[in-house]
Amino acid sequence: MDTKEIETIFTKYNIDAKGKASFKKLFDQNTDLLETINFEILSDKFISKLTFEELSRIVCDKKFQDTLINLDDNQYALFFKLKETFLTKDNWITGSNIIVKALNSSDFSELSASISSTTRTDILKNYFNVINQEQNYFGIKSIEQLENYDQIRNNVCTSILNNPENIQGLTEHIQSLSELDRVKFATIEKNFGISLTQAKLLCQKYGFNIENAQEIVGNEKIHTFLKNLTQIISSDSIEQIEKLELAEMNIENFNAIDTEIRKSFAQMYNDKFYKPKEEDLIEVIEIDGKKVPIYNAGTNFYMCSHVVGAFSHKNNGEQSYQQAWNIPKRTNHVFCTRMISNESLELAKEEQIGYGFTDFENSALVASAPWDMASMELNKQFDTVGTMDTERTMAACEGSSSRFLTPMEQANNTRIDGNETNWDRFNSNGEKKQPSYIICIADSMSNDEYKNSKNYQDSLIVAAQYGIPLVMLDREKIIENEHLEIENMLQEYEETQNPYLINRIIQRFENNRTTGYCQKCEEKYKTEFPLRNNDRYRSLESLVAKLVDISKENENNTRVISTNN
Repeated sequence: MDTKEIETIFTKYNIDAKGKASFKKLFDQNTDLLETINFEILSDKFISKLTFEELSRIVCDKKFQDTLINLDDNQYALFFKLKETFLTKDNWITGSNIIVKALNSSDFSELSASISSTTRTDILKNYFNVINQEQNYFGIKSIEQLENYDQIRNNVCTSILNNPENIQGLTEHIQSLSELDRVKFATIEKNFGISLTQAKLLCQKYGFNIENAQEIVGNEKIHTFLKNLTQIISSDSIEQIEKLELAEMNIENFNAIDTEIRKSFAQMYNDKFYKPKEEDLIEVIEIDGKKVPIYNAGTNFYMCSHVVGAFSHKNNGEQSYQQAWNIPKRTNHVFCTRMISNESLELAKEEQIGYGFTDFENSALVASAPWDMASMELNKQFDTVGTMDTERTMAACEGSSSRFLTPMEQANNTRIDGNETNWDRFNSNGEKKQPSYIICIADSMSNDEYKNSKNYQDSLIVAAQYGIPLVMLDREKIIENEHLEIENMLQEYEETQNPYLINRIIQRFENNRTTGYCQKCEEKYKTEFPLRNNDRYRSLESLVAKLVDISKENENNTRVISTNN
């Protein structure tokens, strides 16, 4: 599209100087703009209500953009009243998507029309809480009902809990549930203000296997909340639910709690990610007049890694890596990373440049799972989080396309095809996230031969381009330490018979054995895990056999002692 055609479009949509200036600024940061933009979004009607960063995100998704533009005047006014009153930088994307979907839903159409002209914050707040549910479970259709929404919901839930068989006066959505599910629904709604479906989604995303979690999930408050939801959902009878002791927790709505949980996971990840320390510095090398500090991360770490071009065959041509990373494109606003650790030392492709990231904004965490989520197309959606939750693109048995795990459980559950954690490329001010350091794996750092490898030399150059450190990982030392840790746990098990150690020993062995699948180091891990040939055990199977032998030996010793007494 040439300049003349663009000017014609400006005239057609009556785009003023402010709109034209916005277009130029948008195009300067996103050369793919013409593929997605609806020029009507540049009218004063929209750019007077949207920040530039919000606008730059919206114009990348044609579907959401068109839906927003097609709102009638009353819907338009209501959308912006809700957005300006209840949404923040942390949740404006997911929240905007919820509002737009509700304004286009027949389930909420009568209610939306009844409040379109109100300015009462209490009414708007209750409306926002109602549309946060995926269906109008309590049949709220008027301002009068909104004024008493909490009481209506409480009365319906109390009625269900007192008499689960009675379906009189209930909406069709609730009537369709089984008696047990109605009680689960009423218990969750009354105590937490979200639906049974939403509770299941939260547990699938964030509380998987929480009963056996080895770490606090999120924080104490969130861990308890997810555990309570799991207890309710997994109950086999109404009597079981009645006996539960549930924690008191004030939850505004689904969007608020989903955002809070994701932020807590982001904080947990940020706290765990390796950051270069002074004592890890091994040398400083000068490249093209720039000093590059080199660090050794040691044998105990978690890292957030992204391999440039790991799943594409594009050639950078004459561009530097820094120029390629900062190319002016915004359509794909999410980037994929892999969490690696000393137990799971597996970059997407070792021969290519690996970026390490730390200190994300907590609101930047989008999705995560201990498998490849195949999220490339989803990462172009305006609201990637909401789209993944709605479509649930993974197998039905997984329930959701996202499964957030603590760092330790991420390693324990990553098998064969690696894990994936997705972050927004841009922070709340529209600045693109930059790598914190370059990651380079050496088979061994016992001598300086590794410095002659192309990957090491290229990594130095890229680190110099960015002006960031190079962080080395010594595979030989890491494997040696993994053996030592497993040996120490075996010895501890012989002494204590602590059943937790059985699970942990096998997990750690498997974490390492999975590492390197389809990598240049695959044979090395096949050799090393199974363990040393001259050791007491040679494979996972013989390791388990060893644990069983220890258990039997201790059981026999206990019987002998008992008999003697």
